[in-house]
Amino acid sequence: MADPEKLLRELWDKQGVPKEEQDRIIRDIEEKAKPGPRSDLGGSNR
Repeated sequence: MADPEKLLRELWDKQGVPKEEQDRIIRDIEEKAKPGPRSDLGGSNR
């Protein structure tokens, strides 16, 4: 099975997406994939 991150980076390289932007997107995805409560959903816990 192919590595999804590698496939994305290959696609982004072909599209000219800068490495710094790729890294930021990957970090964002990894952060959102972590278990537990998220503060970026905009909901209220009240």
